[in-house]
Amino acid sequence: MATVLILSIISLCLVEYSGAQSLVLVPGDQTQPKKKGFGLIIKCDATGLGPGEDPQLTWTNAQGNVITSTNSNDPVYVQGKGTQSLKLRILSVQGEHAGKWICSGVLGGQTQTKDVIFDVWEDITFTGKQYQRPTIYTDALIECRVGGSPQPEVSWSHKGKTLERGRYIPKPNGLEILNITKNDNGEYLCKAEITSRGRYEEHPITVEVKVPPTLTSPPKMTKGIEGKDLTMYCKASGDPPPTYKWYKDQSGDYVILNNGGRYEISEVEGTLKILRLEVSDDGTYKCVASNLAGPVEATAEVDVMVPPKIIQQDHGEGISGGTTKMLCVATGDPAPDMKWHKIGEASPFQNKGTGVPDMINSRVTVTQNKERDRTRLEMQIVSLEPSDISNYTCSAYNEAGNDTKNTSLNVLFKPQFNNNPSDVAYTWSGAFKRNITCIVDSNPPARIVWKRGNKLLENNGTFTINTENRVRQVVSNLTVLVDFTNEGFMFGDYVCEGSNNQGTGSTVINLRQATLPHPPSTVDVVRAAQRWIRLRIGAPSNSGGLPVTGYRVQYSTTQGNNQLETIEAEIDPERTNDDDSRPKTTVDIENLNPSTLYTISVYARTDVGLSDPRETQFTTKKISVPEPVNILSKTVSDTSSEYNLVWEKPRDGGSPIKHYIIRYRRVTYNQSNNQITDIKSDFKVVKQENPEATSFKLTNLIPERTYQIEIDAVNGVGKSETRHIVMTTKYGSNAAGAKELERPSSETSDQPAPNRNSKEAQDGDTSPITQREGLSTGAIVGLVIIIFFILLLFVDVTCYFKNRCGIIMCVRENVCGKPSDDGDRHVTMEEGDAEKKQPLLDNEDKTGDDVTGTDQSEPEKMEEKEPEDKEEKIEEHQVEECKEAKEEPPVNAPEAEVQPSSDNTGPPAEKA
Repeated sequence: MATVLILSIISLCLVEYSGAQSLVLVPGDQTQPKKKGFGLIIKCDATGLGPGEDPQLTWTNAQGNVITSTNSNDPVYVQGKGTQSLKLRILSVQGEHAGKWICSGVLGGQTQTKDVIFDVWEDITFTGKQYQRPTIYTDALIECRVGGSPQPEVSWSHKGKTLERGRYIPKPNGLEILNITKNDNGEYLCKAEITSRGRYEEHPITVEVKVPPTLTSPPKMTKGIEGKDLTMYCKASGDPPPTYKWYKDQSGDYVILNNGGRYEISEVEGTLKILRLEVSDDGTYKCVASNLAGPVEATAEVDVMVPPKIIQQDHGEGISGGTTKMLCVATGDPAPDMKWHKIGEASPFQNKGTGVPDMINSRVTVTQNKERDRTRLEMQIVSLEPSDISNYTCSAYNEAGNDTKNTSLNVLFKPQFNNNPSDVAYTWSGAFKRNITCIVDSNPPARIVWKRGNKLLENNGTFTINTENRVRQVVSNLTVLVDFTNEGFMFGDYVCEGSNNQGTGSTVINLRQATLPHPPSTVDVVRAAQRWIRLRIGAPSNSGGLPVTGYRVQYSTTQGNNQLETIEAEIDPERTNDDDSRPKTTVDIENLNPSTLYTISVYARTDVGLSDPRETQFTTKKISVPEPVNILSKTVSDTSSEYNLVWEKPRDGGSPIKHYIIRYRRVTYNQSNNQITDIKSDFKVVKQENPEATSFKLTNLIPERTYQIEIDAVNGVGKSETRHIVMTTKYGSNAAGAKELERPSSETSDQPAPNRNSKEAQDGDTSPITQREGLSTGAIVGLVIIIFFILLLFVDVTCYFKNRCGIIMCVRENVCGKPSDDGDRHVTMEEGDAEKKQPLLDNEDKTGDDVTGTDQSEPEKMEEKEPEDKEEKIEEHQVEECKEAKEEPPVNAPEAEVQPSSDNTGPPAEKA
């Protein structure tokens, strides 16, 4: 453009210079390319004219029409009309503007023209969505319309590969893919190029095929219960995921169901929930699943069931020996099954069909008849008995639920005496009143009278009649007063007679004279200790007609103060498992003296009096250690770091308990064989000082660990037999407890530990039991220290012989002095220091064990000798050491050490 402008200016200058008149276009190219949609301006100048001359310039378009508009809002207009320069403006170049445009003017009286060709071109354009979803397994068109001028060449690629013909067919409006599948998903490039213009563009299109819905879980026939909620499910696969609609069949037409009211519909999940089912909800439902690729549908039935409801239940009544029928009717959908059940019986009566008796009670027959929506259940009982009187339950049930109602059966019967306590009664002379009891069962209640022979008894000073009415039962008590004036005729038969509208019945009760009981059949000492014994007393072989109410136990010693003591014991109703089935009663006698012989007399007691005694003798035990402690606590702790050990206070063995010793340690425990397989720590020992205590709390335990706990009771004689428990701590965290239990056994714990040097420890009361496998932690530490000192000693001896240095060399020089130039070695020792020194080794050829320390056993031995002998032996031994050292100096000793200075003659004690 700059070149054109320069040339135009030069041309104008030349024209002006030459004085010629002409038309000049700016820009002056004969053919000018113009891009469609862009603006255009071109100027036509008339040159060589004088001032004020009007060349009458005009512009004519490609269609031959003169542009006359000067309105800047028009698509095409001119600017500068009537001047010597006329501009042509096109706001947006279009295809119709292509062709030859002519500028015309009158110059020098002659018309001149200047033309320009507008070559209008259009850039590449694409029409088509960038995300397209064709339907799977169809011939799908991927739309891409390409525009441009000149017409672009179009090609396609998929996932970086150029597509060839075959399944891919280019179309003017896109690309057709035959039988498209999911494998064809991905990004496509619609490519366009205009070679003449050097233009190239791409249009990316993402293709994802649509998959029509397929029902993976169609709705199923569903049963619901009236009044309850019901949910139906419908599930389909598809791409995109389908949405759901539900319809209900209404007389052959499916009506869409909308969310709201009693319907809750999820278009995303495909569920239909019907609230508070009604019978009218029964019917056919359709689920329609649809997406962009189409719909799919399925139908299912809904069966609304109605729970049973008993609408009729008869009350039964009959007479003993007769027959009765009881009817129960229930409705429901489906028609319910029904049962009759006698309250108190384990099983209902069986319904085996019409006329088939119950297998357990053959007098009962149950018949069931089902209709469309109801069931009738009839129960017939023949040969009615008083035992048939009861409440009966009628129950109806189906899939929707159940219903029960109770009714009763009443049977009328004459008086019976099946529950009478006894046909024999006892009393005795001496102005005592005794009751004779008569129990009469009847319905309706009976009237009771008492007879003696044929004489009707009435209330007087000798007889008193009391009657109590119960449900279908009357209890009558005849109180008889027997004294010495009438005992000759008061004993004998008494008649109890009852009557109602069903009949009369009677029973005879014989009144007999009671006597004193026999002595107890047995008196055995079943348990004994130092200060108590336990007796087991057998009932007498003959109680004299009245029940034994208790026993009197009297006991005394045969030595010293033999004061008679008495215990009144009541009857123990429990029986033993031995051959004697008579009741046995246990009696404890306490506060006895140890090692003492006692005489014991036992009397049986009834309302008549005491029997003769049954006697025995027994010697109490001597004072001993307490009995073993019975541990009561659980095997799992309540917390992760604490455990409450609980026990039952044992018998003290005749000497008061002083305290308890408790030991605990970590172990590994095999529950399958109840064996401790490994010991994880030493025993820790604690003491419960309170002899009355029955618990002790162990603290600072490690969570999730197993512990063995032992306990002994200690009295003045000694300690009891050990009892133990294995327990486990709960899950939790307790760093303090873990640290505590990992200490060596010699360390003290937070629990009060026993003093090993105390009197109790010397007596064996508080010494910890350290039964364990392998070495203790203290032994291992000691062994490590010994090995360390042996290694240190070995290094020191090596330094002594090799380099003449170290602890041994220092001791030798202090004792014997450094060697002189001529090889002599001098030892100077004062008397006072000689006794303080310990003897060195016998010779230097040995390894020098314990040179730096002192043998703890040697001073004890030396103390037994006289001081003079001890001093003499020490000096002799040390002089011999010095001589041997002089004769055999180390080979590798440095020269400076072999030849010490002459003034190194101080005593070894000062050097030390």
